[in-house]
Amino acid sequence: MKFRSNRGDAVIVDPALPKRVSQSVRMLARQYPQVLRDPSAPLPQTAGFDYEKLLVGARGVLVVVVMATAVGAGLIWWMPRIMSAMQPDGKPIPSYIQPMIVLIVVLGVAISTTVGLMSARVDGGRAAVARHLDKARGHYLLLGSDLDPAAWASAARAQQALAMVAARTFYLTSVDGPDHKALAKSFWTLAQDMAATHSSAAMDSFGAAVEVYLAGIEAADAISLTPTRSGPDKERHEQAIERANAAGRHAIAMASAV
Repeated sequence: MKFRSNRGDAVIVDPALPKRVSQSVRMLARQYPQVLRDPSAPLPQTAGFDYEKLLVGARGVLVVVVMATAVGAGLIWWMPRIMSAMQPDGKPIPSYIQPMIVLIVVLGVAISTTVGLMSARVDGGRAAVARHLDKARGHYLLLGSDLDPAAWASAARAQQALAMVAARTFYLTSVDGPDHKALAKSFWTLAQDMAATHSSAAMDSFGAAVEVYLAGIEAADAISLTPTRSGPDKERHEQAIERANAAGRHAIAMASAV
């Protein structure tokens, strides 16, 4: 389970949903939040394209256009001179050279544009997004509709802490591997409770517990990097690992209290 900050999506998604369904919900939250708020709202015809990925593709196309234009202009200017130098007998330069260079440049731009559009298209297109939306109904919370700004800030703090735990333990760590699925489930349960009770107290406590867990992981890892692992250092390391793991178990268990 990979945690992430909201990045402006303004939606919290049930971690039990399939990955593609979750991705479609986040995309709709960025582009067409009205279809998430109102089940009767029609799904736009362009819902099969992710504008965020389209923007990345457009930047790539722009780079290709600039480079292709520069290279093409250089070839158009240099090729006649090179060929003239190679044909001292005065034979005319073939007339197809410059149009061929222009055609190659145009083809390069067209191919990069097509690749950019295809990368921004959701697998299955608009029909797939519609299916994902139907499956996701009731499994997401929206800023404004379900959570007020104060509750959203509390959730964002907890989600950021979870993302930092995931990043800190992505490679090597001396503590037991965090149960990311259990952490995500606890976060979702507390987010639902927050939407129902309009109180962020439980989520604030969860976020603080995850931050303690993160601090414990960092402390244990710092001890593991000391030059020696014998005597008191080893014992201190084992104690730090147990404290970190206990903090992780406590954070996971907090959802059962609501």
